[in-house]
Amino acid sequence: MKSHYRAVVIGGGIVGASVLYHLTKKGWTDIALIERAELTAGSTWHAAAGFHSINDDPNIAALQAYTIKLYKEIEAESGQSVGMHMPGGYMIATTPARWEWLRAECSVYQTLGIDARVVTPEEIVADCPIVDPTGLLGGLFDPHEGAVDPHGTTHAFAIAARKRGADVILRNRVVSMAQLPNGHWQLETEHGPVVAEHVVNAGGLWARKVGRMAGLDLPLTPMQHHYLITEDLPELLARPDEMPCVTDLEGFTYLQQERKGVLLGVYERDPRHWKTEGADWDYGMDLIPEEIDRISPELSIGFRRFPTLERAGIKVASVVLTGSDSRLDYVQVVKLGARGLVLKGDSTEKLFAAIRTVASGELAFSSDIANQVVSAMAAEPRQAPASLARLSERERQIAGLVSQGMKNRDISHELHISENTVKRHLQSIFNKTGARDRLELAVLALTESNKAA
Repeated sequence: MKSHYRAVVIGGGIVGASVLYHLTKKGWTDIALIERAELTAGSTWHAAAGFHSINDDPNIAALQAYTIKLYKEIEAESGQSVGMHMPGGYMIATTPARWEWLRAECSVYQTLGIDARVVTPEEIVADCPIVDPTGLLGGLFDPHEGAVDPHGTTHAFAIAARKRGADVILRNRVVSMAQLPNGHWQLETEHGPVVAEHVVNAGGLWARKVGRMAGLDLPLTPMQHHYLITEDLPELLARPDEMPCVTDLEGFTYLQQERKGVLLGVYERDPRHWKTEGADWDYGMDLIPEEIDRISPELSIGFRRFPTLERAGIKVASVVLTGSDSRLDYVQVVKLGARGLVLKGDSTEKLFAAIRTVASGELAFSSDIANQVVSAMAAEPRQAPASLARLSERERQIAGLVSQGMKNRDISHELHISENTVKRHLQSIFNKTGARDRLELAVLALTESNKAA
């Protein structure tokens, strides 16, 4: 870390990395990003990472269309995959007002060069057979809706920015800042002071705390948000391609394919704030207890619109956080864990007991269970090939060392990183496994542990 930069970006999530990259595109190379932990170790860590080009503000729609195009460009420039997939998505109308609005919006998008089109209920059901067409008037199809890998995308921005001359400084929290007489800023960090002509607050869940360092009380507060992930659905098992996403604003739900099941999220009418003063500095990936009763009205509407869900087992009930501004938009989503498992079938009581143990809030992210799961992944890669493919090079390296029986302390010495960093990677590995893989691997790990005992 140098003693002086033209600009310093505080926060190593997707926003901070993108700001850093775009500054380098403008010719600013004497700049740095400073992150308290690792890249993505905040609201980006397990972001839903969905994207779409449609927005009721034409300026935001144009910005979103630019970003979608940019993903492939930074992938090529950095050499880092962004994990992009784009099946498209439908926004459906069940009221005359919504139907009129969608048709008007379609004209706006076409003037912006966004290839949206109005569709009939029959077209929606043909493309998304799990949709019940009752009361459906039509919809708007956005061919540019999909998702990326938030971890890979953030690293792609950072790698591309480094190639253009920027510094990326990790494991170094900014603890305070003060403006100097010449207008520059002196930042005190855990590794010493640094002066910046400009400071960008990309703190995410910590943005309010960062703002207060500069004497600003920003109207930012994290919000809780729920979603469910189902078991495999017959309609999707027989489908060779990925089903488009579906958003039902009148029904307060959105749906997207997750492997051969679906993820159903709700727009909560009875929302809850979380850590209104900003997240704790050592906050990482703790579980937030789900509140199914609070969202049951929205779930009931969603299950009527997608009736196949009434027959499906719910693999995961997750509570996520959204970092929101005072108007409750421009959300950043972070998945924090999986709880509330409901399984169907002829599982034995012993399997149920093991799964309940793994699904409990106490054990789900402990170092012990994470070590066991990682060890099982490394020793039996055929158990979760898709999960292994999602791991970063460092995570694969740590998984291999864990499989050799190395403890966190030994791994930190071997790789010259802190034990806390090892733990964060273990937590990341544990969360990057799919819900089904995670349970299978955890049960396998528990079984092996019981044998050893």
